[in-house]
Amino acid sequence: MLRGALLSGRDVAVLVRPTRGASAKRRVQDLLARFERETGERPGSPTVIEGDLHLAGLGLDETARTWIAEHCGRVVHSAASLAFHARDGEPYRSNVDGTRHLLEVCREAAIRDFHLVSTAYVCGDREGLVREDELESGQAFANDYERSKFLSETLIRHASFLDRWSVYRPSVIVGDSATGVAATQDGLYAFLAMLGLISGETAERVFSRLGMTPDARVNLVPVDWVSAVVRHLVDRPGAASCTYHLTHPDPTTAGELFDAAMRLAPQAPRVPDRGVDELLAVYRSYLKDHCEFDTSNTRRDAPELTCPRFEDVVLKRLVAESLKRTTLPAASTERGRGVALVVPGTDGGCFDVSSPSAASPVSPDEAEEAGVRAFCSAATLTALIRGEMSVEQAIYAGLLAMEGDASGLVHATHVLGSYLAQARATTSVSAAGVS
Repeated sequence: MLRGALLSGRDVAVLVRPTRGASAKRRVQDLLARFERETGERPGSPTVIEGDLHLAGLGLDETARTWIAEHCGRVVHSAASLAFHARDGEPYRSNVDGTRHLLEVCREAAIRDFHLVSTAYVCGDREGLVREDELESGQAFANDYERSKFLSETLIRHASFLDRWSVYRPSVIVGDSATGVAATQDGLYAFLAMLGLISGETAERVFSRLGMTPDARVNLVPVDWVSAVVRHLVDRPGAASCTYHLTHPDPTTAGELFDAAMRLAPQAPRVPDRGVDELLAVYRSYLKDHCEFDTSNTRRDAPELTCPRFEDVVLKRLVAESLKRTTLPAASTERGRGVALVVPGTDGGCFDVSSPSAASPVSPDEAEEAGVRAFCSAATLTALIRGEMSVEQAIYAGLLAMEGDASGLVHATHVLGSYLAQARATTSVSAAGVS
């Protein structure tokens, strides 16, 4: 969305949170450099506003708030936590409190045009046809992510100071329809990578574990189409408040996905049965036979932007891109190839866990040089050492983030699991935490 807006010549300001390793401006500069590598042209630069959705007033000073009031006329809110299960305040801290904080800044700045990227799965466990103008229907939710986005939508509808709001509800967003490339390892990509790890399973056994059939529809939409539709609808002059389903009219089947994964991942399974069941459990709610989504508003207001069909060649690209991350490299503890565990906060620290028997504290700079870095809170680490969840469960629930050399992520997952098993055997774990 940012790249498309910049290439169209629009003036864009972005709210960016700094990280330990990069300032807000540096993060945007890295994005612009990536855009240039991918397209061969460098779009214009946005105005960078350093802030944090988690903070009241977004953590902005008076100068920044004044600038926003003088220069910004609309907001597109697409930041979110993708955590399925509530822990450490997420996903509610980002998806609900973050939306509330952003709305408050908009109210102060007299910004009355607000656009929220939500999810089609605010429908929860509903069946049959789900209309765009529906939200509350007594539905139950499969996870906290769905519930948090439902609450976020509710905040938008109750913001009486807005003249216009738009809510965009995509289904399962996957990579570019032409290349299969995505900028995230979440969602479908993590599921397809998991299929690569259990490729020795028969289709019948996998579908039985999921409690579904090969004919079940999985509503996938490519990221390039979603961003194009949102940009088009944001720019509609004089439009009334509206909700749009960005969903596929002809969904892919689970059988098609499985076949594509198995053709490209012929290796033997590397995950024990219990691990397979834990991984599959995360995705059961999204691999059921999806309900039918009404797209009347989207077809009316963006008739020329039809969603591409996921032909076999596109599915192969999606699967191939995800399976690049499941290559199991040889173990290595050389500098720049190790595995570091980073636990922020006063109760945390940085640890080299490349060799579980010799895990040791390291400096933040040394952790930054590791081939793969794993990030989690002290509470999540406690739960992992207690055995309350596996490393895979923590990753797919959004509680444990992994970054670094893509080819080493699966190996790093095994290394971290070994470290935790060793820690479990040698660490004192009480109700108060880990010592």
